Amino acid sequence: MDIENMLLSAISKQEIISFLRGEGEYMVENFQYAPGAGLTDVGKVLSKGVYKIYVYNNIIKPKFEESLLQMIDNSDFDMYLVCLYLISQLFKEKNGLSPFTLSKDLIVEKLSIRIKERELYIKKGIEYPNGYVNTNAMAEIQRFRLVSKEEYNIIF
Repeated sequence: MDIENMLLSAISKQEIISFLRGEGEYMVENFQYAPGAGLTDVGKVLSKGVYKIYVYNNIIKPKFEESLLQMIDNSDFDMYLVCLYLISQLFKEKNGLSPFTLSKDLIVEKLSIRIKERELYIKKGIEYPNGYVNTNAMAEIQRFRLVSKEEYNIIF
């Protein structure tokens, strides 16, 4: 699986959000024993896709950021994925694993507003595209928020 070429293909087809969601041919499988049934591996998407392309074409950064902003408005599942991308990016930035610093202000602000608006619905569970319902999604988001605040001084 060549994640870099998958992302290049998604960019050429204007399907970056589909790629970030792991839809169809864009699914980046997690390690078989990792939790997260049906989720694309956001860590690999970042390190083997977004970061690899950024090294020779930094236009990917604003495309990635704009896609995250759009995803926040799409669905609760997409908003949950944005949380995963954000927490992974924050970790990678802190540990020198990211070639860029995400422009977080708009993403964090919008994410915070949407989570507050959708909290009651999220508590009932988030349905993944494969039909799996994550009934712990809000607890996980709360944990992401706590880690983000304590480790990275980012509040969403």
